[in-house]
Amino acid sequence: EMAIGASELKRLGLVRKPGVVVPNHMLEQIAAEWLQLYPQARLLAAGSDDLAGDQRRRFVAQVATNDWDAIILTRTAFQRLPLSPENEQAFLMREIAAARDRLETLKTASGSSAALRRIEKAVLRQEERLKAMRDVPVDAGVTFEQSGIDYLLIDELHDFKNLATASQISDASIAGSKRAMDLYAKIDYLRHTQGQRVVTGATATPIANSLAEMHVR
Repeated sequence: EMAIGASELKRLGLVRKPGVVVPNHMLEQIAAEWLQLYPQARLLAAGSDDLAGDQRRRFVAQVATNDWDAIILTRTAFQRLPLSPENEQAFLMREIAAARDRLETLKTASGSSAALRRIEKAVLRQEERLKAMRDVPVDAGVTFEQSGIDYLLIDELHDFKNLATASQISDASIAGSKRAMDLYAKIDYLRHTQGQRVVTGATATPIANSLAEMHVR
């Protein structure tokens, strides 16, 4: 389904360079099955060995300078392509501002000083979590934007369900994971540059543990 969807988007001129993110052990299988459907497809597949050290720069150059039908990346390879510092900072500022707005609303609704102090501490904790989640190993001068990828297809999307979610309901509050925040940041960048329709998620397990995952979806 991802292969057909990406190929049709490309054929219709709706996307230029779709990126497909797959579990690390699925790279060869996905590429082989794609070529069974589209034997003439121009695919670039990258695993951890292809993105080790200076190979990562070569990979980004290959992605940016060729007309690929799809770029297939393992999760590790995808996460090692960071946003530029400018777009990274813009994303963090938007998220922190949104968190402050939400918590200001809670402040207004709360009458006790103890509740206000809890809310203020929650803001600081969320800001620190956001910054920590984006603290991942990167290579200077190699960024996600340079690849030219303008659409994402994410296999096994349920593995990205732990996006940081602030809530006064204990079971709905999610501390968050770096993997989910990294994907969210890149989707946010694509939405600000390409429009709202920039991602397709594939999963057979849309809700695994709690209804809070519906909010993340």
